[in-house]
Amino acid sequence: MLLNLAPTPYLENHLAMPSAEERLETDLTVLADLHALGVRYIYIGARGDFAGLGLNLAGLSEVPGVNVLYQQDGVSILGIH
Repeated sequence: MLLNLAPTPYLENHLAMPSAEERLETDLTVLADLHALGVRYIYIGARGDFAGLGLNLAGLSEVPGVNVLYQQDGVSILGIH
């Protein structure tokens, strides 16, 4: 689907997610924003984030409402509730 043909609410959410994810590297309060945007899972890859600090698994897993669902070989998947 061409993004410019998407309904306005979908487009706004789609554009807000990358910004919120980048802020999550330094501000864990952004989790509430991501949850409101419909994000339910966070994937942290084994290679990290080459564009910035990367997500802090230890910090994220201590936040109430965040559970580590999978962790193996440097890959983690967290659930946001």
